[in-house]
Amino acid sequence: MMKLISGDIMMSGHEATIVFEEGVGNVPVTVKKEGERLYAELTTAQAPEFRPCVNDIKDIAAILSLSVSDLVVENYPLQAVSCGLPFLFVPVRSLQGMQRIRINQSKWEALLNNEWEQQMYLFTKETVDTNCQFHARMFAFDLGFGEDPATGSAAAAFAGYLSQLATVPDGPICLTVEQGLEMGRPSKLFIRAEKSAGIASSIRVGGNTVLISQGILTL
Repeated sequence: MMKLISGDIMMSGHEATIVFEEGVGNVPVTVKKEGERLYAELTTAQAPEFRPCVNDIKDIAAILSLSVSDLVVENYPLQAVSCGLPFLFVPVRSLQGMQRIRINQSKWEALLNNEWEQQMYLFTKETVDTNCQFHARMFAFDLGFGEDPATGSAAAAFAGYLSQLATVPDGPICLTVEQGLEMGRPSKLFIRAEKSAGIASSIRVGGNTVLISQGILTL
């Protein structure tokens, strides 16, 4: 969900850094070769920005074809957060509830089209992989597609979302989030951040990739 406008590539052995010049600032992405795999990690350009959810929880549940009880999760509020791209963070009580989500697109358009956040990130603490701390799904109909199997910009904002919670203590935030399972495209995103006085900083999101093509980029 990032566009390379221009960039600098700095090589060091099996590691390269590409700098994406975004509207919110420079986003460095480090790529490392680990055996036959590549590991890519971005660092956010801006601190998290917060806004309240303006829609009623009943409306959000209707968009997702769920009941309100599916979304009432203690200590996890509905909240809009951005680290460059705004997302509405919606807690879901169970993995079974996540699997039952069916987007009502007409309700989505009626309720979200004119809002600051037009992408929705659903999460639950129930996971398929016990090594993961959260299971997530991300929908973004306004960007020209429905569901995304792995969303770095949302995972970065998720660190900001978690940093505002009293249940998350100051100190390092280290999470693994599974996403894309319902699409048949499973992924894992690794989130790293520092929380101090209720604010997240040094937010990084990474994941393993498989090389499927290569070429030369001339800038």
